[in-house]
Amino acid sequence: MSVADDALEIARYGWFGGKPGAPLPDLGVRVGKHTKGDATGTKKERSATRVLTKGRFEWIETTQELFERLFGHE
Repeated sequence: MSVADDALEIARYGWFGGKPGAPLPDLGVRVGKHTKGDATGTKKERSATRVLTKGRFEWIETTQELFERLFGHE
C-alpha cells in the first residue's frame, strides 16, 4: 500500500496477482538479499524471496476494489 505523505492515510494499494484461487503471476528471477551483512559485510541471497519492482503492481484506489480482487465479486 502507498501512504499519503501529508496525512499518513492510505492513498492506494498495489495489486500483484490474479483472480481468487488462481496462482500468482511469474515472480521473476531476481533474488532478494539479507539486509544485514555477515562478518565480512557480504549480504547473502535469500533463495525463497524475489524482488518485485513497483512497476509490476497494478494500483488500486479503493478498499472496496481491493476486497473484490481478494475475494471475488458478490
